[in-house]
Amino acid sequence: MPKDVTTCVADQTNWAMSNQLPPSILRRIFDFLPPADVTRCALTCRHWAIPALKATWHHLKFVRSRDFDRVFAVIARRNTIFSYGSFVKSVELVHAERELAINPQMILLLVTLCNELEAISLNFSSVRAAPKAEQISAQQKKALPPPQMIAHRPQPKPTVPADIVTQPLPLAHIGYNCPSIHTLRLDSYSPKNDDTLYELAKCLNHGTLRNIRFTGCTTLQGSTLRKLAKTNPQMRHIEILGNTSITDTTAVTLAEECRDHLQYLVLGNSYHLTDKSFNHLARYCRNLHHLSLYNINADSEALTENSFIQIIKNCTELQVLNVSNARWLGESFFNEVLECVNKQLHSIETSNAQSPSPNEAFGLQQICLGNVRPQILKSAALRKLIALSSYMNDEDPSEDEEDEQPPAFNINPTTSFMNPEPIPAKARKMNVIRGNSFWWYRRKSHPPQAN
Repeated sequence: MPKDVTTCVADQTNWAMSNQLPPSILRRIFDFLPPADVTRCALTCRHWAIPALKATWHHLKFVRSRDFDRVFAVIARRNTIFSYGSFVKSVELVHAERELAINPQMILLLVTLCNELEAISLNFSSVRAAPKAEQISAQQKKALPPPQMIAHRPQPKPTVPADIVTQPLPLAHIGYNCPSIHTLRLDSYSPKNDDTLYELAKCLNHGTLRNIRFTGCTTLQGSTLRKLAKTNPQMRHIEILGNTSITDTTAVTLAEECRDHLQYLVLGNSYHLTDKSFNHLARYCRNLHHLSLYNINADSEALTENSFIQIIKNCTELQVLNVSNARWLGESFFNEVLECVNKQLHSIETSNAQSPSPNEAFGLQQICLGNVRPQILKSAALRKLIALSSYMNDEDPSEDEEDEQPPAFNINPTTSFMNPEPIPAKARKMNVIRGNSFWWYRRKSHPPQAN
């Protein structure tokens, strides 16, 4: 039975309203749909096609070479209505010897066809080390002895594992061909030298790079990090994890070049850092939100608690402080932290009394310190600080409560491989002191009392 006039008019009105929606609203709507439905939306009309294609091609992750070949065979076509490569903004390649072997041809193809890339991740964590071949000269070679009957099997000689060396990649082409790149992540990229990384640092001079994460890059040198800071002073997220040694020269250059842009700093090998580095952080990086230091030399005479006291005083936006070895921190540091937390809680509760929306993200929220001295764990300042913790004040979170994530952790909602793991809600109710480690989460602000 044909539709009546009212139904036809309503359908035409709904169709006209959907065509009047701006592409940004349509893109937001398509982000909530499954991929199959987004593909159907792209086939509806030209007005829906571009937002739907942007949602479909925005992020690509490859773990198999056949998937890479199929996708880039489509991107490389020239007789298409749209240039699919221009829709690709984020690419993640995971190296696997039998599935996907990242090679220079892949990088050249990627940056040539997808020249509007904004984020790229190269993961070599599954690369296996090849055993070193023993070099025996012709004079050392001996004739094989005649076969003998033996009663037992001889024990094989222990083999020394070789260093993992990855194939050097033309990373400089990322800087040449991708002027919009803002996020770069390299995992276990360890060629024989860091020449390719240094060339990348020289070419990334477009003023767009904001987030870097280098994990397990054993050949990474401090000169490359300093060059990267000088060519990209706008960086706000820096993670250097693994055995890469960070010296005072490198840390001072990062602080002086990035200054107030730097918000997130994680250093995996801080053994050679002294007060000079931390004083520069306190002086120049006043907008720092997150500071994590691992493998720090607490026995160094050039390291005192005064530099960290300056960080607590000057970096008023600091939310997270993690130090793996805090043996040199004394009671003066915890007194300064206690005074800072009291001021911040008073400021939050005062502002909450004036406005209904609470501002819980402000101020120091998390402190994780390892190897704290026993006499400090029994000090009065630490007991007062524990009294302000979530463990002593907040109620137990329900099982349905979602994981909490402070706004300072969210780097880019579209760059999933750079966002750290969220903080579970139950983590705030952990024991504050475990052995010689100190885990502290600030309590929630008290609601304003009605008159």
